[in-house]
Amino acid sequence: MVNIDIQLFLVVLTLPALFALVFIAEGIHKMAEKESPTESFILGFVFLGIIITAYFLLFPS
Repeated sequence: MVNIDIQLFLVVLTLPALFALVFIAEGIHKMAEKESPTESFILGFVFLGIIITAYFLLFPS
């Protein structure tokens, strides 16, 4: 595991993950309001996928 500063971990992984989860939660809220949630879900899951990919690139095994 690469020695990484906690600030870099927070900026690169944690804060963007919370941002992606906000998009997904917004999609759930739109579903409850009978609106179209597709844009929020797509943005949230794509962003979450990018974050997961960055995690595996920063921490290779």
